[in-house]
Amino acid sequence: MNLVEQLRERRRAIEAEVATLAPVRPPRIVCVTKTHPVETVRAAVEAGNRELGENYASELAEKAAALRDLDVRWHFIGHLQRRQIKQVSGAASVVETLSRVVEAERLAALGFDGEVFVQVAPPDAPATRSGVPREGAPELVAAARSLGLRVVGVMGVALPGEEAPVRTFFRSLVALADELELPERSFGMSADWRWATTEGATILRLGTALLGPRPGSRANLSASEGVEVP
Repeated sequence: MNLVEQLRERRRAIEAEVATLAPVRPPRIVCVTKTHPVETVRAAVEAGNRELGENYASELAEKAAALRDLDVRWHFIGHLQRRQIKQVSGAASVVETLSRVVEAERLAALGFDGEVFVQVAPPDAPATRSGVPREGAPELVAAARSLGLRVVGVMGVALPGEEAPVRTFFRSLVALADELELPERSFGMSADWRWATTEGATILRLGTALLGPRPGSRANLSASEGVEVP
């Protein structure tokens, strides 16, 4: 079995389980290609992955340029640093990690016309974690919209841990999205996508589950897609 067939089989297996867990509205799958070479990304696209996610601005720009011949949609899912926003806005169709007004101002000034998600930090998250506190999300959404940005959803990265608190965080994101009348909820990664699917995610961000271990990753790494640190 060649690489394309392997990747296609993995995606089909996950899609089948997703459809069982959420038969009414199964979430879309974003394939996280962080650190994988361009050749692997091409194989992933041939295997049926048309929405791709990257964590680092430079890697996103390089891969988007190298794969411009492919019909794909790039999501930026890493920490959004102001000095890199121009690079991100030029390559991504979706920015999932807006967490400050200054970032919204920069995106708007660059004329970014793609979709934007507000990243919400989980309760008790360490200071190193990106995301706006839940109570600050409505103000940020309003500010981004006033600047002309197309805010469509909320995004979250759960802290690793037991099932109950992870599910509670996911449910809080769904409630927030409903409160703000946002249709999209991006949460769930390779370690917790089944919980996310049953809790109402509309987008899952999967790397390891689809592509296998990342080049150079630690042997015991389970899933860090969507997290801004390696």
